[in-house]
Amino acid sequence: MRYKKALALSGSDFKRMYGVKPETFWMMVKVVRDGKEGSRGSHASIPIPDQILLTGLRQISSQNKAQSTFIS
Repeated sequence: MRYKKALALSGSDFKRMYGVKPETFWMMVKVVRDGKEGSRGSHASIPIPDQILLTGLRQISSQNKAQSTFIS
């Protein structure tokens, strides 16, 4: 699902599908954009928000939960 369609979902449906809140998703997009600022090379054919959705947000968020549980 492309991010434009994913954003049409309600907040709870977005979280159910991807494992993070939409606000967290946009923070991740901002971090990636800031990291790519000024980088050289060819431009990606897939927009950054779609790249993040394709990486598997649910897997990333579950790893973060496991780490926070381990640290506590």
